[in-house]
Amino acid sequence: MTIFCGGIPNLIVASQNLQLLGLRLSDNAFDVSFCYWIIILGTILCPVLWLGSPKDMKLLCSISVTIVILVFLLVVGCLIFSSMEQAPETDNAFKSQRSLWELIFISYGIISFQYDIHPSILTIQVDMKEKSKLNSAVIGAFTLSLAMFLTVTVTAAIKFGSSVRPSLLETLPTTIPLHFAAFFVALQLCLSSAVSNSALYQHMEDCMEISRGKTTLTLLAVLIAESVPRFDLVMSLIGGTLTGPLVFILPPLFYLKMLSIESKHEKEVTLVNFTKSVYNGDEETSLLTNSDGNRCRKQEQELGKSIEIACCITIVAVSAVCTVVTTYVNVKSAIAFTDFTQPCIYNVSKTLVKS
Repeated sequence: MTIFCGGIPNLIVASQNLQLLGLRLSDNAFDVSFCYWIIILGTILCPVLWLGSPKDMKLLCSISVTIVILVFLLVVGCLIFSSMEQAPETDNAFKSQRSLWELIFISYGIISFQYDIHPSILTIQVDMKEKSKLNSAVIGAFTLSLAMFLTVTVTAAIKFGSSVRPSLLETLPTTIPLHFAAFFVALQLCLSSAVSNSALYQHMEDCMEISRGKTTLTLLAVLIAESVPRFDLVMSLIGGTLTGPLVFILPPLFYLKMLSIESKHEKEVTLVNFTKSVYNGDEETSLLTNSDGNRCRKQEQELGKSIEIACCITIVAVSAVCTVVTTYVNVKSAIAFTDFTQPCIYNVSKTLVKS
């Protein structure tokens, strides 16, 4: 569910960027709603998803990484060489209705959404030639991504402050580099969705025994994308409700279970060794087992485990609270925004009925 839902905000953002690009290039003459762009992109994605697993998408992955770097350079350049006076006018009517704590929890959900790579890790590792380098690849990728996030965020905050819109490309003034950035963002989001969803779609095909299940699932994603109010609310809801528990709650719980199994195993081994030493009359082994050195090392290990357990419990408790509150805030915001602006499926169906 997390993998499938994670592609929906990408589809919405890509469609909104194409709508923005059409408006900027034609001086607001080419006004094709992103609601229709969602359908167009969903149709284009179907043959791309037929490529198979990530190992069959090396070219797409390489292009995607290159595009991310290009977009980063273009956006930072636009931020540096733009000013507050050049920015398009923004409507803060809905933004002003949110309190600071609501914004904090919505941000938590959006940040959690950025860690949605974890479901694809095992699939990627299976396809790797040198599987032992997975840790270096993941740490390097997150370090680079966080550095780019930080640079863009700080620069945007300095330049535009609270006038930044949910999509940064809508905040920046119209320039040629911005046009390229909007197009590249739309392209990269489509490529990343294809790569991240391929393993899930193959699994679903095997479960449902259908050869073209990817097309069906893509059409379902398009339908859901047409039914949601705005990408940042959906991104935060998915991140806080689905990705957050998978990243911050379940791993510590699994680790605590592993520590419990390890501790139980160590006690069993110690009991067996002690029984053998007593049975064989091995006094030297018995003395070695109860030596001060071993006792100190055991105390250090127990202290280390106690610290780890405390950290895990803290992470689980804080994340559980954040998950519940973020889900409540996002559902509330989504309902409020639906009253403020109708979702795509309402507008499209209304247009079809009129025609």
